[in-house]
Amino acid sequence: DVENAIRKQMMAVTSIKKKEISGIKCSINPASDIVNDKIDASITIVRKGQAKQIDVKIGYAVSI
Repeated sequence: DVENAIRKQMMAVTSIKKKEISGIKCSINPASDIVNDKIDASITIVRKGQAKQIDVKIGYAVSI
């Protein structure tokens, strides 16, 4: 779901917007503490036309 949502927003081409990325991968850490509502996700995005990657680590928690 995460990959599809980001792909839909960042790979869309409209009359005023060009495709921003060429690829995305989302991995969920299998050791995430789902019982206590904590999920660790790692998202890797490849920018359009470049081989460099952007790594993003996202964690959901009940409170900060």
